[in-house]
Amino acid sequence: MEKNVRHILRAWSVFFIFFLFVCGWHPARAQKVFGTLEDIWKYADSHNIQIISAMANKDMAERGVSQAYGNILPLINSSGNYIDNIKIQPTLVPAEIFGGQPGTFKEVKFGQRYLYNCIVSMQMNVINAQDWFNIRSSKYSSEIASLNISKTKRETYEQIASSYYSYILLREIARLSQENFNTSDSTFRIAKNKFDEGVVNEIVLNTSAINLQKAGKAMEEAAQNEIIVLNNLKILLNFKPTDSIVLKEDFSHGTRLAADSLSFARDPDVVLSNLQMAQARNSLRSAKAALAPVLSAVYQVTDQFSTNDAFDFVNATSLPQQYWGVRINFPLFTGGTRLNQVRKMKIDFENKQRIYESTVTQSDLANRNIRIEYNKTRESFRKAVEILALYRSNDEHASKRFREGLISLDERLKVYSDYNLYQNDYIQSLSDYLIQYYRVQIRQKEL
Repeated sequence: MEKNVRHILRAWSVFFIFFLFVCGWHPARAQKVFGTLEDIWKYADSHNIQIISAMANKDMAERGVSQAYGNILPLINSSGNYIDNIKIQPTLVPAEIFGGQPGTFKEVKFGQRYLYNCIVSMQMNVINAQDWFNIRSSKYSSEIASLNISKTKRETYEQIASSYYSYILLREIARLSQENFNTSDSTFRIAKNKFDEGVVNEIVLNTSAINLQKAGKAMEEAAQNEIIVLNNLKILLNFKPTDSIVLKEDFSHGTRLAADSLSFARDPDVVLSNLQMAQARNSLRSAKAALAPVLSAVYQVTDQFSTNDAFDFVNATSLPQQYWGVRINFPLFTGGTRLNQVRKMKIDFENKQRIYESTVTQSDLANRNIRIEYNKTRESFRKAVEILALYRSNDEHASKRFREGLISLDERLKVYSDYNLYQNDYIQSLSDYLIQYYRVQIRQKEL
C-alpha cells in the first residue's frame, strides 16, 4: 500500500513540475515593460539608489532648517536632585552659646537628613547675529540638497539613456545582421552549386562562406551585447538578477526633434554654483558677526526642601530662590581665531565667485556645442540613411541580375561587400546621432 502511495505522490510531483515548466512559472521572476525612455526615467526616480540617497539628503537638510530656527527660541532647562545625608558632619561651636563654660566647644549637627532640590532656568539670546546667519546658511544647504537631486538625476538619466539607445543601436545592428545573413546564405548556396558544377573557383566559394560567417558572428555578438546593456539597465533601476526588462519603443527616424527646437532648461550646475557662492557670502558675514557682542536674558527659579523623614513634604522646610538678569558677552581676545576665520571665509567667497562666473561661461559654450553637434550628427545621419538605401537598392538589383544570370558571382559579391562595408559607417552615424539626441533630451528636461 505504501509503495502505491509513493508511486502516486511521485507521479503527481512530476506532473506538477511539468505543469509549472509549461506555464513558464518562476517564483522569483518579475517582468517590467517600458514603452519609452521617459517611462524608464520616471521609474528610476523612485528606484535608483543614487536618486533615493539624494532625496534623503534633502530631507535631512530640511530638518537642519528647523533645527536652526530652534536655536533662536528660549533655552529652558529643568533639573532636580535628591540627597540622603546618612551621617551629618558635626560642627564645633562655642559652648557658652548654650550656657556652657567660656573657651570650651560643643559638637552640634546642622541640617536635616533628606534634601530635595528643584531648578528651572531659562536663557534667550536677545542679540546674536550668528543665529540668523545660521538659519540662512541652513536654507542654502537645503536648496543645494535639492539641486544635488537634479544633478544626480541628470547623471543617472544620462547613464540610462546611454544604455537605452545602445539597445536601440544593437537592435538595428541585429536587423542588418539578419538581413546580411539571409543574403549571404542565399549567395553561398548558389556559389556552392556553381562550385560543384565547376563554374566558379574555390576563392569565390570561400568569400561567400566568409560573408556568411561574418553575418552570423555579428548576429551573435549583437544578441550578447543586448543582454549586457539590459543588465546595465537593471543595475541603474535596482532590479534583481532574475527580473527582466522589455523595451517596446518603436524607433522612428521621422519623429525626432526638429533642429530649431533646441531650447534648454536651466543648468543645475549654474544654479548650484550660484547657491554655493551665496552660501560662502553668508559664511563670511557670519564670521564677521562673531566679533560682535552677544546679549542674553536669563531667569532662574530654585527651591530646596529639607526634612528628617523621607518624602515628608508636608513638614519639610522650603528655601526658595528666584532671579533674572541680563548677560552680555564681549569677545575681547580670542587669539586671532575669529579674525583668521573672517580672512578664510573671504578667500572662500572670492573663489566661489570666480567658480560661478566660470561655470556660467562653460555652460553657455557647452550648450552651443551641443546644438552644433546635434544638428551636425542629425544631418549626417539623415544622409547616411539615404546612402544606405541606395546601397540596399544596388544590392537588390545585383541579386536579381545574378539570379537571372546577367552578372557573375564575383560582381555580385563585390556589390554586397560595398553594401556591407557602408553599414559600418551607417551604424557609426546612428550612434553619434543617438548620443547627441539624448544629450538634448536631458537638457530640455526640467529636473
